[in-house]
Amino acid sequence: MPERRIRVVLGDHALNAEGLSAVLKGVATLNVVATADSPRKLTEAVKSKSPDVVIVDSEMLRAITGRGINGKSKVIQIADADAFVRTTPATRAVVRRTETSKALKEAIRRVAKGQTYEMPDAKGSVKLSRREQEIAKLVGRGLTNRIIAEELQLSEQSVKNLVSRVLKKAGLDNRVQLALARL
Repeated sequence: MPERRIRVVLGDHALNAEGLSAVLKGVATLNVVATADSPRKLTEAVKSKSPDVVIVDSEMLRAITGRGINGKSKVIQIADADAFVRTTPATRAVVRRTETSKALKEAIRRVAKGQTYEMPDAKGSVKLSRREQEIAKLVGRGLTNRIIAEELQLSEQSVKNLVSRVLKKAGLDNRVQLALARL
């Protein structure tokens, strides 16, 4: 008995979706059941096609999170090589546009099985110094600048400057986003 085909919906700009569809077309275990080039069309396709995996551009995913793509959907985010990736509760994998089709196919197989798939740089291309990584981790624990300063034996102003620098590098707006980010 043949293996059940993994049903895939693609959500990206038209040309990118066509390219992804062409790459996946020759894979016997995959079936691209719909492509969508807008958030509205993607939401409709996910609702009507009930895919096993949704492959979607990061920007489009952010536009529809909470409206059709939720934690029940198994999502692979497609991101530019240098973009910081803000994952959603539905994200099970992040694949950079610079990766190979082999990597994408492996991500699809794993995500369809309920696993996650993390590319080597999937936590974002944000390059943080060791000190900035420490700061991000402590902010993630919910510590204030004053407590972080005491713990790291720095001035509170130095901590404030480091937090601001991490936020800027990561493209985030506030400490809550930093706490939730996977850097």
